[in-house]
Amino acid sequence: MTSSGPDTLDAFVEQLVETSFTLITIVEAMIRFHERGSSSADAPPIPDVLRDLLASALTPLSKRPGDEALTAATRVLGDATDLMCSDIYIVDPSRAPRRERHARTRGAH
Repeated sequence: MTSSGPDTLDAFVEQLVETSFTLITIVEAMIRFHERGSSSADAPPIPDVLRDLLASALTPLSKRPGDEALTAATRVLGDATDLMCSDIYIVDPSRAPRRERHARTRGAH
């Protein structure tokens, strides 16, 4: 087994960010649709719809020969999610200490 270098991690992070923005765009559209009252009253929750939508769209991945790559990707993505949840903290802006703003002058660093 070989270890991954910084270039491999950078590529993974770049793809993760790109994938995240794709998912954000899809979810935001679903939320707007729901907030406009366009969803039926008995529509399933957005996470369930998203899961079904992604499973349908990504079906071709399951038809590739061998499932080792998809299994490995699932494991790495799960590990990445665990690391993000344990190492990245989201601060409620209303609870963050206020910092004084300093006037910027042109050319100042």
